[in-house]
Amino acid sequence: MAEENKSRITVGPGRFSYTHVFKPYAGKNGDQEPKYQVSFLISKKDKKTIAKVEAAIEEAKKKGKTTKWNGKVPGKLDISFRDGDTERPDDPNYAGMMYITAKSSRKPTLFDRNQNEIIDQDEFYSGCVGFLMCDFFPYSGQQNGIAAGLQACVKTKDDEPFGAAKPTVDAVFADLDLDDDDDDL
Repeated sequence: MAEENKSRITVGPGRFSYTHVFKPYAGKNGDQEPKYQVSFLISKKDKKTIAKVEAAIEEAKKKGKTTKWNGKVPGKLDISFRDGDTERPDDPNYAGMMYITAKSSRKPTLFDRNQNEIIDQDEFYSGCVGFLMCDFFPYSGQQNGIAAGLQACVKTKDDEPFGAAKPTVDAVFADLDLDDDDDDL
C-alpha cells in the first residue's frame, strides 16, 4: 500500500491572486525560472483551514529533517505560507488574510465547480473564489524552506477582480466623438 502524502492538501474556500496558471511567469524582471503560480488567500478567521495548512507544513518539516537537513530542522526556514497583514501591508486584498504562494514547472489543472476543465483565460483570474490543491515540500540550498507545489485549482464562484479591471464599453466610448474621426488625417 502506498504511503499517504500528508503534505498534499486541498484547502479553501479562498481567493486566488497573482494567477499565472495559463503561462509560466518569470518574475517582475524576467530573471527567474518561469513557473506557473498562484497566491491563495485564506481568511485569518478560518482557523480550521489554517490548522490544516500548518499540519501539512509540519509533515514537510519532518520529511526535510531526514531528507534535506541532516537530522535537524533549521532554525530559520522560508515558508510559502505567510501573513498578508505583515508581508503585504499596502495591499487591501491581503488584509486579514494568510496566503500560500504555490508554484510548479507543470501547468496546473483548473476546474470549475461542475468538474469541467477551465481553458478560457478570462474564466480564471485574480479575485475569483475557489479551492487550491498543493503539496508542501522541504528544500535546501542557499536557503532552507518549505515550498508549496501547485497541483490544481477549482474555481467555485466569480468575485470582484483584483487589480485594474477591463474597461467597459461605456467607459471606452464615453469621450469619443466618432463623427470627428477623420477630419485631421
